[in-house]
Amino acid sequence: MEYCNFCNIPKNKANLPVADTVLFENQNFYVITSIGCLVKDYLMIVSKRHIVSMCYLNKNEKKDFQCLVNKLKKVLFDIHQFYPIIFEHGGVNHDINRSACCIMHAHVHIVPHVLTNEKEMIDKLSLMQISSYADLFADMYEKPYLFFSNNYGDMYLRDVIDIVPSQIIRKWIAHDIGINEKWDWKEYPFDENIISTVEKMKLLLPNYNTRGML
Repeated sequence: MEYCNFCNIPKNKANLPVADTVLFENQNFYVITSIGCLVKDYLMIVSKRHIVSMCYLNKNEKKDFQCLVNKLKKVLFDIHQFYPIIFEHGGVNHDINRSACCIMHAHVHIVPHVLTNEKEMIDKLSLMQISSYADLFADMYEKPYLFFSNNYGDMYLRDVIDIVPSQIIRKWIAHDIGINEKWDWKEYPFDENIISTVEKMKLLLPNYNTRGML
């Protein structure tokens, strides 16, 4: 296997850039912020096992993943008074060119932002509503896909048979907050947002009380 930065992060925590600081972890996942931190408190859930999307999770990983999503939703709600949007650009093992993701290692974006252009984005991207993560896990195995969950927990999905532009949902977020040209994490890291997020979350997440979560 080629070098994978997401595989390396939990193994070398002492010598990492600020953006790769592990803010929280459980048995199967860890949480970091995002290079290209469009808004403060932008988080990512990353699989410790090298898989290319969440549709490859095993039974125990699915349970850990959903518990961790709920924890982060509760944390961000308590800070911002609204739940975050969640999205993933899911890849497949056998054809990496079909994926809309940039890094071929499973990671999910957790972003505290309310999309004012949500309906337009859903229509333009031809996203179809699903009932739960079970639909994602069952329907998208061995398929590239886009997954999106809004602030109310409504979930949407589409398989990606054609080529979808890289970072497509990040582009919609950047447009919505008025920084159209700064969607690309490779060119615009947003260092101030990274530092703010890491300083806040590395203290908050490890000891956060999630009792009473929905």
